[in-house]
Amino acid sequence: QLANALFAQLNMSRPFLYVEAGCLTGGSLLVVARALRALGAHKVTMLAIDPFTGDKGMWVFHLFLGLRRGRPSIMERFLANVKEAGFAQSVVPMQATASAGLKALYWLHTRGRPVPLADFIYLDSAHPNAAHPNAAMNAAQRPRGPCTAA
Repeated sequence: QLANALFAQLNMSRPFLYVEAGCLTGGSLLVVARALRALGAHKVTMLAIDPFTGDKGMWVFHLFLGLRRGRPSIMERFLANVKEAGFAQSVVPMQATASAGLKALYWLHTRGRPVPLADFIYLDSAHPNAAHPNAAMNAAQRPRGPCTAA
């Protein structure tokens, strides 16, 4: 479904900004990156927003954090996964919460910085309250024509 939604918005002739909020080690981000590459989309920048610190359950049960000197190594694993998959040139990590990252994207854009608004934002379902809907709406480009929901 995500690939179909992306394909419907993809314009191969111009740069495309995909934003994923809540990417942890990059699993879903890399699935989308591979799908876009298979579609022939080579002008895609992927902004990966995540604090890379894990959630409460990971800390309580010492799962998946890969602690090094008391600090999670999640971001290092994310970067290694992106590099190994061959997307290091198109993925930009932003170490922030979803809400802070989306607000920063909007703030930079509205202050005349060379930062585009997102063409597509994927809010990971593990973060239902992480991103305020207004932050996501502000950080996204508005549809230029009729918009329908599938």
